[in-house]
Amino acid sequence: MAPMPRNPHARIEIDAPLDRVWEVMLDTASYGEWNPFVLRADCAAPRVGEPITLHVRFANGSTATSPERITALDGPTTGEDGVRRALLAYRYEGLPAKLRLVQGVRDQRLSQAPGGPTIYDTVERFSGPLVRLAGPARVEDGFRRHALALKGRAEARQVSCPGTGPGFAERPGWQDREGEPDRHDRRGLPTRGLRALHPAHRGARGARGPLPDLSL
Repeated sequence: MAPMPRNPHARIEIDAPLDRVWEVMLDTASYGEWNPFVLRADCAAPRVGEPITLHVRFANGSTATSPERITALDGPTTGEDGVRRALLAYRYEGLPAKLRLVQGVRDQRLSQAPGGPTIYDTVERFSGPLVRLAGPARVEDGFRRHALALKGRAEARQVSCPGTGPGFAERPGWQDREGEPDRHDRRGLPTRGLRALHPAHRGARGARGPLPDLSL
């Protein structure tokens, strides 16, 4: 039998600009249209320190609600090496975490070298004596399904917007004076079409259900 992964992980290449993938990631109100793992994410405001509640479905059909808190929201930026990067991270805050039985932080990182595909890399860093109850294997399966569906969603949008491809954000006309895409604000959040993390979708902030329905 394969060993149980302690830190669930998934990685995939996406043939779409990083900024487009980031936009899909933040449009959580539309997750139900394409995301087989995180069906919805409720949050009052998209900023560091705000609570976010995840509604997930595992491969066996069981569901869970997981209260988290945003710990990083780094919008797309281009480094000195020419690589474009972005990061979304949140920390599990359910009762098991408060009791220090199971703790977890999930990172979702994007990177794109000039002219290359966008790399989506996600990992949950688990700790605590009851990590096995969080079901790392089922979480990793969810991460893989999430990553594959994100690829499909972003690439489908790519087809619907011809003339854009890997590296398009570096083309003239797609930059503002600070070098950031003109479709995003200074935090890297889309300035139009953003339904993600909207107050209308605010959800419960407490953990519900049995102990095994833990961090995501």
